[in-house]
Amino acid sequence: MSFKRRFALQFSLFVALILLVSCASIYILYKTYRKEDYAKRVRDEGLELYKIYKSREHNNKELSTSSINDIHQPGLFEEKVVILDTIGNILFKLPDTARFSIKPELLANIRSAGEDAYPFKQGKREGMGMYVTESGHYVIASGLDRSGLKRMEVLQLILWLVLACGLVVAVLFSFYFVEQVIRPMVLMSKQMEDTSVVNLREQIPESGSFTEMNQIARNFNAMRERLNKAFEFQRNFVHNASHELRTPLANMMAQTEAALSRTLSAEEYRDILGSLRQDQQRMIDLTNSLLLISLYEQEGFDQDWPMLRVDEMIYEKISSSKSLYPDIGLSLSFLDTPGSDNDLMIQGNEALLKSVFDNLIRNAYAYSPNHKVDISLQILPREIRILFENKGTHLSKEEQEKVMMPFFRGKNAQQTKGFGLGLSIVQRILKMHNGRLLYEALPQQLNRFTVCLPRDGAGA
Repeated sequence: MSFKRRFALQFSLFVALILLVSCASIYILYKTYRKEDYAKRVRDEGLELYKIYKSREHNNKELSTSSINDIHQPGLFEEKVVILDTIGNILFKLPDTARFSIKPELLANIRSAGEDAYPFKQGKREGMGMYVTESGHYVIASGLDRSGLKRMEVLQLILWLVLACGLVVAVLFSFYFVEQVIRPMVLMSKQMEDTSVVNLREQIPESGSFTEMNQIARNFNAMRERLNKAFEFQRNFVHNASHELRTPLANMMAQTEAALSRTLSAEEYRDILGSLRQDQQRMIDLTNSLLLISLYEQEGFDQDWPMLRVDEMIYEKISSSKSLYPDIGLSLSFLDTPGSDNDLMIQGNEALLKSVFDNLIRNAYAYSPNHKVDISLQILPREIRILFENKGTHLSKEEQEKVMMPFFRGKNAQQTKGFGLGLSIVQRILKMHNGRLLYEALPQQLNRFTVCLPRDGAGA
């Protein structure tokens, strides 16, 4: 069943239930009122006749239907009144020709009611029985509430008509209302259906009527923008990877064809093989970097990682870097004095974190004219920050936004060998550790990359 039909039916059922409860309440309340009102009229009629009976009996006047009718007009349709003595004998009845069948159980119930009148019903007739304590007499009055019952029938018919008409109006209105409500959703669904890779930049227009639909449209447009950026990133990644792979392959092909087209000396062959080896090593390094990025995309934070000392890992990388780059200038300083060994502990993968430090040291060395790298440790309540600073050309704002993207290289890297994958790998490793990588352009041509790692293994 479609959402439109289901919503319309549920709304109609809800309205029908409200109408049914309302009509039933009106009918029950009016029925109760009619019954109580008629019972009061019957009681008052019986007591009034009893007073007339007592006054005429006291004055020894004639008691008959005609004499009573001279001073009292019946207030009930088919009114019947009977007055009984203490043992149930009839003292007076109105009209004279009326027949009464009084059961002892009725008299007992009337007497047990005391000062309150006892209601009873015989067929369609409704009556009230009263017991007069002073005289011990019973007064029983009854009648047919023809007008009241007729009004009940008319009211019942009116309520059924109201219920039926209200239900029809509710169904029609619900379908119209649902049609108006889901129209923006239908339009949005059509636009979503037409969405493809080629038109991700197109925006879904926001409706001026429904705030919720506007929010959905904004969220969907934001999602399309994120998807567009992801597809753009993927296209650029594939393009750049293809370009980086094509360059060494083209060089290798050109050198191989050159070697095959003419006879070379042993020394020339050695030079060509050395050049081919360099291109092959370049391809191996690029392939390994791409595999690392693919692997890190699938990993996540591991709660079973051990606790590690940050300073020990950095000292180890400083030592290995000095062996690899004899002219590098490396120093480590503490911006905050650790209170205990625990202040330097983080949870993580040692090999991956060493790869982060190694990449940042190598980058700072490669892009610094004096090959000097200053490393600082800052201990904060919830995280540890490792600052890598070197002198060099600042990145522009546009370059700062793209510096973490694979294969991106700034203007200061045009004369330096590399693939532009180092910072991308660093960012992915830190993401696995719930960490962050920040860049700042400082005065005096200083560049600062800051590694932020949570101290407790939770999110920073």
